[in-house]
Amino acid sequence: ALFASSTGFDVGVGLESACGATVVHNTVFSTQAPYSSIEWRFPLTSGTVANNLVSHNLRDRGVGGPMTVEGNVEGAPASAFVDAAGGDLHLAAGAAAIDAGAPAHGVDEDMDREVRDATPDVGADER
Repeated sequence: ALFASSTGFDVGVGLESACGATVVHNTVFSTQAPYSSIEWRFPLTSGTVANNLVSHNLRDRGVGGPMTVEGNVEGAPASAFVDAAGGDLHLAAGAAAIDAGAPAHGVDEDMDREVRDATPDVGADER
């Protein structure tokens, strides 16, 4: 329904003039291509985009300030999740995001309040 709305689905997470922003351990999944899953723009925008699991792309809109980008997984297929079509974005067994995150980004628990280990999974879920 979001894609059919008058505004559509442009971006999952957008940073605009956000100084020192921290965007870590998010899961953004879309069944149709948005403009971007996560993007940043404008000269004052700076910060960290790390350990995010996205179905589509991360995008520097070309005029952003300094951004640390690490440990993200782009192009995640529906099969990376338990039931993406049904909205269950817990990681499926064997997903490429498991143990693929960059360490120490200050997120100690996942979306279910389960503790992240020394080799964190990418995205909102720690399997």
